[in-house]
Order: sequence, then C-alpha cells, then structure tokens
Amino acid sequence: MLQKLAIVFTLLLISFACLKQNNCTKAVFFGDSITEGVGASSLSLRWSTLLAKNKGLCEDNQGISATVLQNTYPRLTNNGRDRYVKDVVRHYPEKVYILYGLNDLRYSGQAFSVEEYKTDLREVVQGLLASGINRLNITISSPPYIKPIAYHLYPEFNSGTLNKHRIYRDAAKSVAKEFGARWADVYQDMINAGSDVLISPDGIHPNDQGHKVIFASMANAIPVNTYNVKLSTAQGLLQALQAIN
Repeated sequence: MLQKLAIVFTLLLISFACLKQNNCTKAVFFGDSITEGVGASSLSLRWSTLLAKNKGLCEDNQGISATVLQNTYPRLTNNGRDRYVKDVVRHYPEKVYILYGLNDLRYSGQAFSVEEYKTDLREVVQGLLASGINRLNITISSPPYIKPIAYHLYPEFNSGTLNKHRIYRDAAKSVAKEFGARWADVYQDMINAGSDVLISPDGIHPNDQGHKVIFASMANAIPVNTYNVKLSTAQGLLQALQAIN
C-alpha cells in the first residue's frame, strides 16, 4: 500500500511539474556561444538560465557557438538570419532575447558589414513582430564586451576593432529604437562592472561573474522608443509573414 501511494504521489508531482512547465511564459534566448553558455562554470550559471529563473520563464536556449547573425557571403552555417524562423518563431515564444553581433564584427569575410548586420537584424525583428510577438517582449542587446587583445586572436574571427564594436552596438540600438523593442547595452554594462575581470582566460567569453552582469543587463532592459514607434512598412511585414509561413 505504501509503495503504491509513493508511486501515485510521484506521478502527481510529475504531472504538477509538467502542468507548471506548460503554463509558464516561454522565452527563446537567441544568439551565439555566449548565449549557449560558454564561459560559465555550469549551464545553471549562464545568463539565460539566470534570467529565466529570476523571472519565472520557461527557458528555450537557442544559442549556437561560432555563429553570426547576418547571412552575408560566405553564408555561415546556422546564421541567425536563416534560422530564426525554425529556431525562434516556430517555437512559439512569448518573449525573445537576442544577443548577437560579436562574431559578426570579428569575422574576416570581406562582404561582412555593419550594414548587412543591421539589415538582417531588422528582418529578424520584423518576422518576430509579424508572428505576433509584442515589441515589448523583444529584447535586443549590444555585442558584449571582450578583452581588446581578443579582437585579433582567432583565425577567421580576427578582424574586430574597438571602433567596429561600438558601431555594431549603435546599429543594434537603432533597430531596437526603430521597432520600440527593449534595449540592453550589455557592452557598456560590462565595462561599468569591471570589463576584463568579467572575461574568461580565452579573452572572449564571460566568466560566471560576466554572465551575471549580462543577465542583469538583459533583465533590466527598457524600451528605447516608447513614442512615435516607427513600424516596418506594409511590404516589409508582408515579406516577414511570407518568411515565417
């Protein structure tokens, strides 16, 4: 009898957990290795997991290492522009957090540019809006801080500069402002919180403390343009709807 009761109790706990999971707000975390959790001593300490736990969200982590956002030639595998429909829209999230751009600004492809990054980021946001996600449930971040020496350390991803980093940050902010999304200046927040002490020995990925700073920056993101929000053109929305169907 006691064994049967224990089994029933366990099944009830599992059912309750599943019910709770199904009823929570789903959030997709979209980005590269930093979103995937590289640099954190465990996945439980990566920034997306910290944020989901803090806000009571169901975490859907769609970070993939060594990826870029733009699908500029040479088109890199799993770039954010080409995979956002499959990995974000069709997961039906209520909230989306975007942390991309660091690999874009460092990649050595000749055709890679901040203009292409901004164009593709705009297209991603248009697609999210067209799928029904509220603009205030979209958070866009600046590319996170890295040690300046790391701009030139790694083959293929060795074309970054401090100036390019700031230009990409401004481009990301302009997209957030255009669509009235939330903006997190992770780059500046990491500088303010200690810069190099937040970075792991590879010079690129945040350590546990760095992930905590990213979490705090994303969790406290605010809309950068609450008035006169410039919505995308009818043609742009139509293209976005066609892309996600």
